[in-house]
Amino acid sequence: MQWLDEIQIEHGPGHSSRRVIKEIFTQMTAWRAKGERCTLGFLGVPPWRMMHEARRISGDVIDLDMPRGDVSKAEAEVFLPRIFCATLRTALANALNLPIDWMILATGYDKCDGGRFVAEIIRHEAKVPILCVGNAETKPLPTTISDSHLPLREKVNRIIEFVSGVTFGDDCTPEEKSKCGYWGVPPHDQDVLDLFPDETRVLGWTRTMEAQVPAAIDLELWVPDALPTVFYAQAFCQKNGIAKYLAEKYNGLYIEVDHQLSSSTKAKVEAFLKFRVK
Repeated sequence: MQWLDEIQIEHGPGHSSRRVIKEIFTQMTAWRAKGERCTLGFLGVPPWRMMHEARRISGDVIDLDMPRGDVSKAEAEVFLPRIFCATLRTALANALNLPIDWMILATGYDKCDGGRFVAEIIRHEAKVPILCVGNAETKPLPTTISDSHLPLREKVNRIIEFVSGVTFGDDCTPEEKSKCGYWGVPPHDQDVLDLFPDETRVLGWTRTMEAQVPAAIDLELWVPDALPTVFYAQAFCQKNGIAKYLAEKYNGLYIEVDHQLSSSTKAKVEAFLKFRVK
């Protein structure tokens, strides 16, 4: 497992050691070799090399953050209050109700406090092998997808797939001139992404996901001057503070969305794009 010596991860309390990581990867590789089901669930942005190797030995890979039709967020209310981040409620509900055989959970500085607390609940309640890792990578990868010509929804979903260890070809043509920006995390309700033109640059934490440096605050806060940008944050997320600040600083639009995009917020985004995007 040469890749294990090459990845940058955090050490200390709350994080799996390299020895434990090696043991669990060896265990799951043996399961897979016997023809056993080996479904992986993951939370956040673990190191890409780790996810790539985990995908190779897993039959299926489930992004715990993503909503599913067969699991309700309400399943998380046994442990979480109803007034809580919709993405993290989704992650907990998925982790405890889907047929998952092992998990890799991001629990470092790259993840929010809420995410780390949810990971602790999962670690104590799920009866499967679990790795807790902090992604300490500091050298950013190219942001080819974020800066491409693809529709915004496809950009974001490709970035999510990339985080899960998927590789893509060279079909992402760089957008020569971006018309606007989307700053924030992948939204719980992706309908908001369809409001933007294809010439939208992905910014904020979603951009750090593709760059594989989720703890890089400088990259997360980077916004091109004079680029009309919508600053998005999930309700009850601490990123609302920096999103509103950046919107004021760069004369953009700040929006906060809980479970679904409201008609009033949709109208705000449409009006902003209509009058600001040339």
